[in-house]
Amino acid sequence: MASGLTAIEEVDSQAQRGDAETDPDLEPATEDYLLSIALHGTAHHVETLVRYYRRAKEAEALCREARQQANRFVSYRYDDDGSLVLTASLPAEAGARVVKALNLIMADMPVAPVDRTQGAPDVSAGVAYTT
Repeated sequence: MASGLTAIEEVDSQAQRGDAETDPDLEPATEDYLLSIALHGTAHHVETLVRYYRRAKEAEALCREARQQANRFVSYRYDDDGSLVLTASLPAEAGARVVKALNLIMADMPVAPVDRTQGAPDVSAGVAYTT
């Protein structure tokens, strides 16, 4: 119990100094309520509150992931110069995999020399790719 009080006292002093780390999405009224529970509640109150808060944050994250899945799309078209224009909205994990794949592809593509004296790339040797 003494270590719990020490931790609560530390949180209280950090909050009074303004350098306590809290959830950036937490409303000030909610933060005040949680701090009040931490200061005046029993260890059981605090543990229960933290458990429910974590469950709520997990559910929120799952809702965000479900929203990302529902709103995902990939579209592409070819521009007037023949280049591919790719537009996508993907969940973070899928997007990271697509970016990784595109980077690997771009690393393997040959870069055609560009004749800067003519002002335009030499398309007879292939398409000039830039990264």
